[in-house]
Amino acid sequence: MKYEKILIVYKTPVLELYKSKNKELEKMILEEGLDVKDLEAELEEDKEARKVVEETLGKDKDVKVDWKYRGELSKNLVKKYDLIMTFGGDGTLMEASHYISNKPVFGINSDYRPEADSSEGFFLAANKHNFPEKYKQLQEGKLKQYKFNRLQLELNGKKLEELVLNDVLVVHKHPAATSRMVLKKGNLEEFQKSSGTIIATAASNWAIKAGGKALPIEGKEFQYVTRELYIGRLNPNPKMETGTASKLEVFSKMREGMLYIDGKHIEHPFGLGAKLKVYPGKPLKILGFNEENRKKYYVKPQKNLLAESILELYDKDTYW
Repeated sequence: MKYEKILIVYKTPVLELYKSKNKELEKMILEEGLDVKDLEAELEEDKEARKVVEETLGKDKDVKVDWKYRGELSKNLVKKYDLIMTFGGDGTLMEASHYISNKPVFGINSDYRPEADSSEGFFLAANKHNFPEKYKQLQEGKLKQYKFNRLQLELNGKKLEELVLNDVLVVHKHPAATSRMVLKKGNLEEFQKSSGTIIATAASNWAIKAGGKALPIEGKEFQYVTRELYIGRLNPNPKMETGTASKLEVFSKMREGMLYIDGKHIEHPFGLGAKLKVYPGKPLKILGFNEENRKKYYVKPQKNLLAESILELYDKDTYW
């Protein structure tokens, strides 16, 4: 099958974004501590990558291509195309995924600088160096398709439109406040006080770093990880600090609780008495996923090296 109608969802480089929103660019950069040289490098990479993509697609006369800014997407727009390409980083692909039901996605890294603090590119299949070859493989049907598990959220009995590709954070609205909630999985139920709970798909590196584990990308299972769980009189022996599930319920004990889906841009109030149900949703079809990225991405940080060093010194009868 040849993809004849392609929508490219793009992000605007930070430098261009600031210039369009505020003429006092230098003042904003100083206030936010941004590195101007890095922003200029990002913008240059974006221009070079876009030129490669446009020239490659321009040679394919059988294909109709439209570009759309990611902030202007809608489900009705996405339905008109055979294939969705994203041009940006992982965040751009995640944002586009919330409007995609059954269309395949192909991610292009617009800021591929391995030596710099650029896009991680976990979900992305191509960059400016290999896009022509990857596009050829794509149209020849030679790129493997992966079905990434997503989560369906049901808040107070109503399904939320956004399917979770990465993770949802259940937390108090104010970072300094304690998050209070009840987690329920089957017959297991537990009240918790913490810094919030991450409920994550297999794609979430955040959950791994917080103490979770790597799960099969195409599996139905997801995981939950509670951050800085308080252990005390009300919960002396916690049993649900981390775990996997195929269905999970969360009950809010917070007046100002929040749900944050795949980052900070999508949020839903989760106030006192609110009920959240989490279960597998329709997967996202991603073309050309680089499995080597997963191996690099999911390297767990080593355990407490300081504590291990202290124990080692103690064993050698070294004191201070």
